[in-house]
Amino acid sequence: MTKDALNKIKDRLNTCQIAKVPHVKGHWSDITFKVMEKDWDTETTRLMVQEGDKAVIFIYPAVDKMTDDFQAFYILREFGEYLLLKAGPEMETHWRQKLAYPTTDQIDAFQKRLNQGFHTYAEVVESMKTPVDRLVATHFANAMMANGQAFAGACNVDVRKWGPTQEFANLRRLMSLVPLTSAYCPRHIHNEFGSAFAACVVFDLKTVLHTSVKDALQQLLERIINAAR
Repeated sequence: MTKDALNKIKDRLNTCQIAKVPHVKGHWSDITFKVMEKDWDTETTRLMVQEGDKAVIFIYPAVDKMTDDFQAFYILREFGEYLLLKAGPEMETHWRQKLAYPTTDQIDAFQKRLNQGFHTYAEVVESMKTPVDRLVATHFANAMMANGQAFAGACNVDVRKWGPTQEFANLRRLMSLVPLTSAYCPRHIHNEFGSAFAACVVFDLKTVLHTSVKDALQQLLERIINAAR
């Protein structure tokens, strides 16, 4: 792995919307890249951060046998893990629980459907277009049912003002994407921030099986990266 190859991998950060921000490039400069001469079985790359020391990404010989894309993926995977460390414990929780906010369009879509001739909350949820839309609707529906709001009177509820839904509808409470990322994402992308970050930069998250889940995951990645200052 040459310095020129590492620079080309760094340049890939400029091609990704969530990564082409100044502090990300600054953190790249935090890293010492150490190319290992001895083969370590199937080891590819490994991040090591010790208190008081500069972060090191070890690059093993197996990486040299890979295509350019997979060389970039494995190195950016470790760099992504470093960004998560820089983002801090709160953002680590956001990643582990896959926390996300509903969008204005999703909130409005649920609100409108309370007055569109549906007969049950289940019908409202099923009418939503995408898996993420349905997840948002499920959160609203569960809150309303748990607090005794019969569907027959739901048309009178403003979800942005009614107590049990107010915080979620005004973006003061998050939801977990875990039911969706565990179903629509490859396991390594669901489990590992570094893999998700690298897959976003190198492969545009193409292995995530639904666009809405990909978009929600990318927004989560972006929020964490923005916190990694």
